[in-house]
Amino acid sequence: FFGYGLIDAFKAVNEARKLANGGIAPELPPLVIASPSSLNLGASSSATITISNSGGGSPTITSFSVNTSWLSVTPNSINNVTGLGSYNVNIDRTDLPDSSNIGKVTFNINTGSGSKTLDLQVSMLVGTVSTEGNIGTQFVLLIEPSTGEVIDLTVPSKDINGDYDYQFNTVLAGSYQILSGSDVDNDLVICQLGESCGGYPVLNRLLDVEVVNADIPNLDFVSGVLSSFGTTSLSSASVKAVKLQQDLDTEPPTPNKTIGVITE
Repeated sequence: FFGYGLIDAFKAVNEARKLANGGIAPELPPLVIASPSSLNLGASSSATITISNSGGGSPTITSFSVNTSWLSVTPNSINNVTGLGSYNVNIDRTDLPDSSNIGKVTFNINTGSGSKTLDLQVSMLVGTVSTEGNIGTQFVLLIEPSTGEVIDLTVPSKDINGDYDYQFNTVLAGSYQILSGSDVDNDLVICQLGESCGGYPVLNRLLDVEVVNADIPNLDFVSGVLSSFGTTSLSSASVKAVKLQQDLDTEPPTPNKTIGVITE
């Protein structure tokens, strides 16, 4: 037999697991996640997050805690048995000096076979604090989700507020993801350790943007420096570097636009 095509790695592994288990797929392990995976509240005082299980099993939230007095968490709409659901994250700036602050929410999880923790980073501002930085030249990529192919690339300029306004002008109808990063070492690969990286709506959970026959504005997101240490930087552990390459479609594109702002 011979042929060609794309291999679905997840399905292939799952089939192998079924064969090893007598033809029955073993249950996936629990995978409790937070959406969004981090919060940048700026001058806001509250937000809502959702804790869910994207794996198997029946994990439960046994408790949750914060590591600073200005941060608090309360259940909003949760399952009374599992503790999964939405939670309110609240900020109290009383008596705090003008500054940029970072805190952490920790959820303790019983997976059924052991205990794990899920950490959520929360950042916020008090008063008037300059947050303008320099994350370097940004390469914004329009990516085909199923293949990872770079469909288009743009290099936006930074405005006086430290934001990068980007726009893809000719986008064919379809599903796309948006990723941005710097290339500090000029090796034509972005989102490596020590380089900035961001994606819509959040880096570790890119969302498919469906383009039909209309412009899509407000695709805004945050880009930050990838690091394997410290509590104020993004972790590089779950981020895949992307090569700066273009393989543009030769069909005449329709004039759809995707528009957004990248914030440092």
